[in-house]
Amino acid sequence: MTLVEGRNRQIRKMMEGIGYKVVKLHRVEFMGIRLTGLRGPGDWAYLDEDEMKLIEDVLSKGNE
Repeated sequence: MTLVEGRNRQIRKMMEGIGYKVVKLHRVEFMGIRLTGLRGPGDWAYLDEDEMKLIEDVLSKGNE
């Protein structure tokens, strides 16, 4: 299942609505930044220049 934009617990609520229980979710991307290579909760990685530019652009739009 791919969710492009969602609300809190949206996938869990949708699946519950058709009789399924979500046991585990895995986020693969956030704000256009791929999260592959991270080993699990608490793991982190440095952002490259393109990723930093993306974040700076998003943050600057919030101040307009």
